[in-house]
Amino acid sequence: EAMGVTVFSQTPAAFQNTLEVVRERGGLSHWPRYVNLGGESLVIENLEPWFQIAGSEKTVIMNIYGITETTCMSSSYGVTAKDLGVHRFTPIGKPFPDQSFYILDAHLNPVPDGIMGELYISGAGIAEGYIGQFALTRERFLLDPFTSEANDFMYKSGDLVIRDAEGLVHYVGRTDSQINMRGIRIELGEIESVLSSHEAINKCFVTDFTTDGDEQMIVAYWTPADGVAADADLDASFKAHLEE
Repeated sequence: EAMGVTVFSQTPAAFQNTLEVVRERGGLSHWPRYVNLGGESLVIENLEPWFQIAGSEKTVIMNIYGITETTCMSSSYGVTAKDLGVHRFTPIGKPFPDQSFYILDAHLNPVPDGIMGELYISGAGIAEGYIGQFALTRERFLLDPFTSEANDFMYKSGDLVIRDAEGLVHYVGRTDSQINMRGIRIELGEIESVLSSHEAINKCFVTDFTTDGDEQMIVAYWTPADGVAADADLDASFKAHLEE
């Protein structure tokens, strides 16, 4: 059986195909103890069909966050049905005990809880740099100013996150998706993350677009969730969802 294992690991996108097979079978004779999802951003609402399958509660769904430069795994969050429709941004949990998460502004100052900043990671497993790429190494691997240990480095992840009042870190998007429109800095990744949480959307991609008349616009491309038919009413629903 495809999932006759104790631990099953996939990307969220690939798991959607596995989920379809499990739904068609009406469940599994052997439920894995853990399903680890990682490698890309997880939209929790896409897991709703999984939680509706009888027996799925025997499996713990883990949203794994990590980067190759930090030895692939830095934090995890156990997703349950109670998480559906709750989070504005997907939680990635708290750092593992041997690593530290710093959420910093552009001047490398810590930001308060509830404020978006860039994630820097330090501790065990941090790489020493990129072979043959000295400039990139200096840009991404910085001396850790928050530790008393000499020559400890922190990795500049390029990921935008928010820490909530309970200490959970939530993934928002990427720093390289920021644009400047009419003098206002806009995070395309933040729009994409919020829009992806709409129940009618399966996947979406947000980008900026310049018309022939040099007018800059933000455009969202999306694919519908199962059973959803695109119509004009959805446009108003999407806008209301983004304004919340």
